[in-house]
Amino acid sequence: MSPGRETAVVALIVWAATVAAVDWRQRRVPNTLLLAALLPAGVALIWFGVGILGVSPVSSFLGALAAGLILLPGYLWFGLGAGDVKLAAVLGFLVGWGGLCWLMLLAALVLGLMSTLVLVGLGPVRASTVRLPAAVALGGGFFLVLLFTSMGNR
Repeated sequence: MSPGRETAVVALIVWAATVAAVDWRQRRVPNTLLLAALLPAGVALIWFGVGILGVSPVSSFLGALAAGLILLPGYLWFGLGAGDVKLAAVLGFLVGWGGLCWLMLLAALVLGLMSTLVLVGLGPVRASTVRLPAAVALGGGFFLVLLFTSMGNR
């Protein structure tokens, strides 16, 4: 992996951890944090013809669209926050269409683990009242995608 890509991966991990921490504490994902990753990624895509993580423009836009559409029903009917849908779209833009399937699968596994820990810790009655911060699961899935793809590039 090139030094520039390593720097980008580290910066994106710090960014995702920050988004997750804010969602954990405040139960919201601020648009300013989303723009902090989306704007440089968009500029890189326009300037270099590939995204920060080496994803093509078509793959980036398909990833963003698909991620948003996957989580949109959760927002409309099941209480998922709009910030979580927008975060998924930004993450889809970053990893592209090819990485999105892995991102969503890993995020679902992280959310399942979080749910299990809450259920075991609080019991079924109290756990049913807990709203989990989805940005933590999405950030965890994103981290794992970055980890696995960077390991494959060594």
